[in-house]
Amino acid sequence: MRLSTPLLCAAMLLPGLADIAAQTVQPTSSRLDFDVVFGDHASSQHPSKLRWTGDGRWLSYLWDDEVVVLDAASGETDTLLTQKDLDPEAEADAELDLDDYHWAPDKASLLLERDGDLFLWSLADETMTVLTETEQEEEDPKFSPDGRHVAFVRDADLFVLDLETGRERALTEGGEEGRILNGKTDWLYWEELWGRDSTGYWWSPASDEIAYYHFDESPVSSYPLVDFTPQYPEVTWQKYPKAGKDNPIVRVGVVDLARGETTWMSTGDNTDIYLPRVDWLPGGRRLSLQRMNRDQNRIDLLDCHPGSGKCSPLHVEELETWVNVTDDLRWLGDGSFLWTSEDTGWKQLYLHGADGERQHRLSPEGWAVSALNGFDADSGTAIFTAYSVEPMGAATRNVFRVGLEGGPARPLSSVDDWSGALVAPVTSHWVHTRSRADSPTEQVVRDAAGAELARLPSRPATGYDPAELDRWELLEIPGPDGSRLPAMLLRPSDFDAFRTYPASPRRSPLRRPVTNDNDS
Repeated sequence: MRLSTPLLCAAMLLPGLADIAAQTVQPTSSRLDFDVVFGDHASSQHPSKLRWTGDGRWLSYLWDDEVVVLDAASGETDTLLTQKDLDPEAEADAELDLDDYHWAPDKASLLLERDGDLFLWSLADETMTVLTETEQEEEDPKFSPDGRHVAFVRDADLFVLDLETGRERALTEGGEEGRILNGKTDWLYWEELWGRDSTGYWWSPASDEIAYYHFDESPVSSYPLVDFTPQYPEVTWQKYPKAGKDNPIVRVGVVDLARGETTWMSTGDNTDIYLPRVDWLPGGRRLSLQRMNRDQNRIDLLDCHPGSGKCSPLHVEELETWVNVTDDLRWLGDGSFLWTSEDTGWKQLYLHGADGERQHRLSPEGWAVSALNGFDADSGTAIFTAYSVEPMGAATRNVFRVGLEGGPARPLSSVDDWSGALVAPVTSHWVHTRSRADSPTEQVVRDAAGAELARLPSRPATGYDPAELDRWELLEIPGPDGSRLPAMLLRPSDFDAFRTYPASPRRSPLRRPVTNDNDS
């Protein structure tokens, strides 16, 4: 049933709401039936799996069942891969059977994930090499920085494959799902600390060592997950630590590829902790770990030496309430680093010296940082997204660029947009994703100054005219004790300020009024 009345909801504008609001709000002059709202093309379509090459010059993505590459400088695009490349017998317009792909450091090939196996696609001669062909699934494959090896996880153990010889070898042993995990996260880390990312190992910059998680899940109790779809329900037992119960015991080891031996990092005698982040410092001779207590109100940034396993505190972040785990740590070439803190009540971006001491704030006054998106080594500037601390400020996200010396941060996006940035690893190029409550998402490749270099393709929703949709208005309403509550008002597209409108929808004809009859 079409809604033609104003809707007032005291709710913040959340990420993704822009697409939902713009694509599924019912219009006043055309009917949105079930097939339109839930059809395959009810929402606008955009490229997926965006990947920058290591030199930051090419951007690739999946679009129309093809892997497409865009030259950021020229804006020109080319097709890298189609289903016919993977299967010569396939039809010309066949759906792309590809789970994921990864660029080689030299941009000469793509590492492909298909049906649990790994393949190497050469761009020069357009040939495919089978890397693995096993009943088990190869998970989370990664090129070594020098491009000579590929690491992956199989059966909860970490493996490495030599691309020149095709030989693989196990770097860990004893892996067993539900008991011992090497190089991958358990459920707790995957869900709560890594945002459903199973990453559990990290190549050193020199390609000679790999840091990895080791989880002992034996102390963790199991929880039954019941699948009721078969005639007789099936039960899967999931290791699941409930609040206050035993967590898995986690360690971080560094395995030397030449010797095949692991050195364990010394993170203290207390094993009832979290190690939520692991990062190599530039040069690859040192490793940083973040150690968080069980109460989650303290994080110790540890400086670790892979050869000896010795770790020492470099910086401590502690609050009376809790400390959020973020991906905002960036190590710089001289050992200094970027770090965000909420000790003022709002998350701010700071530069810290190599000794761990805070030097100065980089984010502007009156703004709260939502994410550090990247560091542009060419210009020595940080790119981050933030929102105003003023009322209704959190309804938008804005992209800023600031130099390490501090000073005014330069806005790169409109204050009225919900913006995000996918920053290239080396060059100053970045993908600007933007939307509004009444505008579908658009993706634009920009340079350091924010100038448009190229626009990524998109396909509008079908089945209705977005111009006929009702429009959102962001506002504030009075709250208790003089507070101001954020709200959204949805007015009919043909709203007339001189008319009055009902504050609730009319009774549906499908519902009968409640009576005292026994059959009511």
